[in-house]
Amino acid sequence: MCYRRPISRFLCGALVERSGSSKASYIWRVTVPLFIPHDVIVLSWSQRVGDGAHRIDDTDEDTLRSAISTALLDIEDESAALRRLGSIGVGPNIHVEETAAHALILLGDTTSAAQRLGVNDADPDDSQWVHDDIARMRGVANLLDARGRDAAIAQLDRWVDQTSAALGITR
Repeated sequence: MCYRRPISRFLCGALVERSGSSKASYIWRVTVPLFIPHDVIVLSWSQRVGDGAHRIDDTDEDTLRSAISTALLDIEDESAALRRLGSIGVGPNIHVEETAAHALILLGDTTSAAQRLGVNDADPDDSQWVHDDIARMRGVANLLDARGRDAAIAQLDRWVDQTSAALGITR
């Protein structure tokens, strides 16, 4: 992976993903919100160059180079990425809700963020990541309510530092 520096709250760049079934690769335009704690690169907010099934033969250097250039030239700036994530419709995916709420906080829309942070209890049979997301969302909601937007942003920035360190990213 190659990424743009300096890094603020997003990891943006290009990633080459080897296809498991052939000697071909997918090229990704990567946008990873670092304010959601992870220890791996999560491609949920990234897009493959071409379409989802567009593989490039590993021996076709010109096409690989062109696809990587396209990915790097099309990188969003932080403001555009925040607007895109903050505008995602409300749905059943708790990870999407957490990401959208945090983007809204960073954009200054704390009212909408608070609504999205208001989650119900997790089902005891839910995966651990669901419980983790809900716990983080409740913590941010409590910070936002008790201490305001600046305190919530300070927590998001601590997660940016934590995620950057876990991924081995030089900011």
